[in-house]
Amino acid sequence: MLEWIRDSWARPDPPALVFAKTATTEQGVVVSVDGDLRYRERDSPQWYPATTDEFYHHLRTHGQPTLLPLSETALTRQHFTPSPLSK
Repeated sequence: MLEWIRDSWARPDPPALVFAKTATTEQGVVVSVDGDLRYRERDSPQWYPATTDEFYHHLRTHGQPTLLPLSETALTRQHFTPSPLSK
């Protein structure tokens, strides 16, 4: 699954691995930005770097994600990149 999204950030609408919303979490989205996995939930104030081990842990606890274009999620590219104001 990680190969489906790896090196895809330059595409006009990059693919994302999307975990369904649960009773305790919002929809979770994993994207690959310049080779780094980044995870963010819809209600989170920031994205988090994700290791392969963390991804597999998330699979075990939240089930298998769906592959969707980023545009079909509640998040945008700006949700996964640093703000120009923070530089």
